[in-house]
Amino acid sequence: MTAVATEADLRAALLDGGDITAAVALDLTAPLEITVPGTRVHGGRYHAESGPVWLGSVPDIELSGMHLHGGRDTTPSHDQAQRLIHIIGSQASPLPGVVVRDCRIRESRGDAVRLEWCVDSQVHGVTARGLLYAGVMVISGERVTVAGCTIVDAPLSPGVVNTYGVAVTDYDNTEQARSRDCAVIGNTVFQVDWEGIDTHGGDGVLVAGNTVQGCPRGVALVVGNATRTTVPTRCTVTGNSITARGMRVAPREGVLLGGLPGKGASATITGNRIDGYQRPYLWGEYIDRAETIVAGNSQPMIPWCRLDMTASDFVLNTTYPLEIMIDGDTGYMRGGVIRKGGAGSGTYVGRLPVHGWPSALTWVSHTKGSSANASNARMTIYPDGRVYLLYPDGADGFTLPGIGTWRTA
Repeated sequence: MTAVATEADLRAALLDGGDITAAVALDLTAPLEITVPGTRVHGGRYHAESGPVWLGSVPDIELSGMHLHGGRDTTPSHDQAQRLIHIIGSQASPLPGVVVRDCRIRESRGDAVRLEWCVDSQVHGVTARGLLYAGVMVISGERVTVAGCTIVDAPLSPGVVNTYGVAVTDYDNTEQARSRDCAVIGNTVFQVDWEGIDTHGGDGVLVAGNTVQGCPRGVALVVGNATRTTVPTRCTVTGNSITARGMRVAPREGVLLGGLPGKGASATITGNRIDGYQRPYLWGEYIDRAETIVAGNSQPMIPWCRLDMTASDFVLNTTYPLEIMIDGDTGYMRGGVIRKGGAGSGTYVGRLPVHGWPSALTWVSHTKGSSANASNARMTIYPDGRVYLLYPDGADGFTLPGIGTWRTA
């Protein structure tokens, strides 16, 4: 164990590596660099007006028990280079065994912690406050865990359209560079003014047991901007508390999932508490429904809503309008419709949203109008979401109930 008390001693000790205990309070003009595998540094207080405090480019390193202070409080503008802890591997040489734990980080003009091309690594117990980009950013990581962190206060600033609590993403926009099998577990994220927890095109990302509060979008499993080509797949979002309470900007969605044409996003989203949002969910059209499960949350996948009856041969019963709900792999229908003009031969009722489409022609229920002399028909859904009342044995003005369930794709 090497104990250091000055910047010169610390820089000299870093050249040798090993275990270093730092009892220092430094105002840095150049970053501290770790170039020896197996280096472990504990303790110290560090300030940098711009740029990073720590740079690492080797495996099996650990930073712990530190206080880091960026330049936001004196220069409140975004500095892309200010990644206070920045560990950088490469596709050819990803870094295993990187650990950042029990650090206190504040007022970064960019990120608190950024890991690039790291594997089998972890960020644990970090508290990050007052950020102008991300609390923890994992880029092209594999089996990286972010756990037990608290990330608070990441506002939007001039020229910056997004901020993140925890983000799992990639630079290269290729299949090979996707972050895979990373876990974001048991963190608290508060007042991050874009997305609390995010993956751009991640594969197998687990988001579990987090408390996300006051973020306009709680959890986002997305492609990213219009130039990106990878979609999120095999992700799991479970057991999280996602609430709009404390929001500083307009709330949008609790959970967002979206893919690309021909590349459906997929996830299991279950057991989450979602409240206070304009929409509990936002579903893009490009979702792999066969590989996606959304069930058992405090809000269903698609809450009760009226069926789209554009160009319908029917009108809604005004007291009990026809409504649908989708949750898990099941669709639900309630309410009723009446033939336009009280009679006629048309059978088209309306159309379901894409996430409620069955995989085959489906008979939902046999229905009879609200009178002993009323007609009968079969409520039927086609695989493209069209809903019909087929095989009517009459045409009258009585309400035809639509009550039943069906299996979605």
